[in-house]
Amino acid sequence: MDEVEGILVLPSALKHPGITEADIGHALGFSRRGFDNDEDGSVMTIGPAE
Repeated sequence: MDEVEGILVLPSALKHPGITEADIGHALGFSRRGFDNDEDGSVMTIGPAE
């Protein structure tokens, strides 16, 4: 597991072809919307690609 700007990036986030840690960092930096999952404490964030 890696961290991008203090965020834990799970291996499942990188399973999609062509998605890099830089893409994840960019999406977080310019996020449009976030969704909290109260069941497991995770957060899904939607943002643009680089």
